[in-house]
Amino acid sequence: MAAPTASHLELLIYSDANQANPEQIIELNDQNHSGDYWHIEIEGLGEGCCYGYRVFSDKKDQLNFPYPNKVLLDPCARA
Repeated sequence: MAAPTASHLELLIYSDANQANPEQIIELNDQNHSGDYWHIEIEGLGEGCCYGYRVFSDKKDQLNFPYPNKVLLDPCARA
C-alpha cells in the first residue's frame, strides 16, 4: 500500500466480507516500509479472506490524511 506520510499502518484481516470486526490486526512498522510503500507477507490465509488498512501519521499538519478510524481498501485487490 502506498502511504508516503504514514508513521505506521494496521492490517485488518477478516474471514469474510460480512464480518463486522477483524479477526486479526497486524501492526506494520518500519520493517514493513520501503520508500513510499508498506508491505507484508502472510501465509495461511484462505480464499475469501478480506483485508483493509488503518493508516496513522505523526504529522498533524497533513490536512488530507485519512482518519485512522476509517478502514481503507486496497485498490489493487483482485476481488
